[in-house]
Parts: sequence; structure tokens; C-alpha cells
Amino acid sequence: MLKYQLTGFTTGQQSLIKLCEYSNVTFADITEIGDIISYLQLPLYQVQPGDSITIFIVDNRLEKTKGFLAIWHNKGVACISTDSIRLWGEWEKRHHLVLSEELEVGEEMDGAVIMGRVAYNTDGVRGIYSQGKFFRQLDYLQELDSIHGSALADRCEQLL
Repeated sequence: MLKYQLTGFTTGQQSLIKLCEYSNVTFADITEIGDIISYLQLPLYQVQPGDSITIFIVDNRLEKTKGFLAIWHNKGVACISTDSIRLWGEWEKRHHLVLSEELEVGEEMDGAVIMGRVAYNTDGVRGIYSQGKFFRQLDYLQELDSIHGSALADRCEQLL
């Protein structure tokens, strides 16, 4: 069973760069947005007149995660796309999470079992959203440990 740690919703690092924002998409905007949307490999049909859309570049240097986050504010949906994932889901505005429909069971560091929806925060980090809390998946620490040694993984865990 994968291990999870209760954390804040993001790392606190500034890993989002606003690429564009449209508060009320027009037909003319759709042509302009089309280039961005096709580059992000998102379906253009998702963009409709009247939509409120913000697209960010995700640049999380700590975990070497780069990609894009597109949020449809008026529809309450978002898509996060990185080298390792592409997830469409519900945009959890209060905590800035993309929530999937997929449920997952995991184990906290103290051995307690948790169950909730698979979620990604705005840093592109995978976790479980359960009872209003974000539990970050810890396999990234194991990966850091194998690449850089336990000192770096220990330091990253302290920062969280």
C-alpha cells in the first residue's frame, strides 16, 4: 500500500506562471486560444463562448515537474498535464486541487488507513483528497533517496 503524508495543499513554492486568462471567451478568442489549446493537446471543443478560463505553466523545480494547468472557472473543471500525467477533473477552488473520480486507499505515516479521491495539487503532486485534507503521495521521497541519497530526501521531508 502506498504511503501518504498529510500536508498543506501546495509546497508553498511559486510553481505557477499565468500563461493567459479569459474572463468571458468570445468567438474571436477561441481562434486565439486554439493555438494554445492545441499545443497543450487539449480538445478545442471544450472551449465555448462565455467560458472563464485561466491557463498556467506548472514549473515545480523541487520535484522536476513541468506542465500546464487549465482551469474552466465557470464549469468547475480543470486539466493538469505534465510529462507523467494528464488528468481532467473537478476543480476544487478552495484548496486549488484537480480531483479525479478515482478512489484510492493509502496508509498514513502512522499506519492509519485513508481513502479518498485521487487529486493533484497545483505543483503537479499526486495525493489523496479525503475529508477536506490533502495527503501527499510519498513515493517521490523514495525516488529522491535512490537518486540523490537519503540526506536530500530527509531535507525535502523536513521542508514539507
